[in-house]
Amino acid sequence: LSWEKALSGKALSYWYEYYFNENLDPEKITALAKDKNPKALKVIKKFFELLGRKISQLAFYSLPEGGIYIGGGVIYALKEFLEIQEFKEALLKGYFENKKLRRLLEKFSLNVILHPNPCLLGALAILRNQQK
Repeated sequence: LSWEKALSGKALSYWYEYYFNENLDPEKITALAKDKNPKALKVIKKFFELLGRKISQLAFYSLPEGGIYIGGGVIYALKEFLEIQEFKEALLKGYFENKKLRRLLEKFSLNVILHPNPCLLGALAILRNQQK
């Protein structure tokens, strides 16, 4: 499974099928997790751990001194889980998995984009700056 698939919109379905040999769509898994279903919660926790791992790799390659900004449809759909300590810890566990890079990675702030249409906000900001 590629990183792109492992962290895509359908990723929850892939992981749910891997762990429980049952095919559910991501929306159903998210709804089950909101209802505290242990299987769905396990999948979402794994998703955040893998996301943290991939973010750390990208941070190592790009050295984002201005911070790391996490966004997209999957993150927006799962945003309420990031308010729960267990899921924050899963993300950070993946992010700091490589102990040798921890001191470097601690320098970069992790930020979650919570707006449903951040690209439109950016485009509007550019337009306003051009009109000045």
